[in-house]
Amino acid sequence: MTDITFTSPLDALQVIDSHGRVQPPAARLAVDLLALLRPTSGAHETRVRVVSGAQLPATLAGSSFVGLTPSVPMSAASLHGGWLVARVPGEFFTTDTATPVRVDAVGEAWSIDLHIAHVENPNGTAAPCDLWVLLGLRTDQRAPHTLRLHFPARWLWADGQAAPHADGAPRPAAESFQLEFR
Repeated sequence: MTDITFTSPLDALQVIDSHGRVQPPAARLAVDLLALLRPTSGAHETRVRVVSGAQLPATLAGSSFVGLTPSVPMSAASLHGGWLVARVPGEFFTTDTATPVRVDAVGEAWSIDLHIAHVENPNGTAAPCDLWVLLGLRTDQRAPHTLRLHFPARWLWADGQAAPHADGAPRPAAESFQLEFR
């Protein structure tokens, strides 16, 4: 079993067996997972790239983002000590919140659900944004072979109550995508 520690914005978690006992970790894995809403870039497709920690501030401060489409396999070795940066265009607004609600980091196929809460603004229309997902790994384990990101969304009134959907069914804030690592 793996002891998984999520640093911001998630709290530390421990692996608990089926009897409720905390298991000692066989290995350590730290995942830094951040979701940032940035001004819209006008892009129509997701772009990803791995950057070193030293390059991260310049990458985030830059006005343009050069990355690959998620269909291009990436180097698994580059994830160790680096940051996976994904710019995700979709239905995001300045009043939204992005919260990791499910992280499955077991085995070679990882999955992350970032819940997007669209909060209605009674004072006007919120500006559109792109979502930037930053994922940093510090581990003595192998990087995943695949990483799938999902973006379930819900609309809320300003008071926090769920707003009805126009067509009756919720839709994701952005298209899910999967990355492959070699």
